[in-house]
Amino acid sequence: MFEKDILKNKVVLITGGGTGLGKSMAMRFAELGASLVIASRRKEVISEAKSQIKEIGAEALGLQCDVRDTDQVNSMVIDTLNQFNKIDILINNAATIQTALFQMTTQKDLKKVFQVNVFSQVLFTQ
Repeated sequence: MFEKDILKNKVVLITGGGTGLGKSMAMRFAELGASLVIASRRKEVISEAKSQIKEIGAEALGLQCDVRDTDQVNSMVIDTLNQFNKIDILINNAATIQTALFQMTTQKDLKKVFQVNVFSQVLFTQ
């Protein structure tokens, strides 16, 4: 459907890029020639995804980042720009859900959901 190198010389940053939909998108972007920057809180999933991206032949930077932490987000963007000099595509994929009944949900739970699902989107987009 897409030309093999349609994303050649493009840099794609994906939050939550170590597992699930984020990892699937990263793998497809790699197949299309993009360089990838993947973020996750868990170092082990970053390492595995980064290795798989490199097996495809794409350049990859894996960074541990808690998207709720402004300093970590800023550091990730700086590290990305230091390596690639740009970010062409941003995929704000990191997300969380609250599985408890609404009546049982605490303010702490709601704050975490808001920070990951809304606030982090704003931080990365800025």
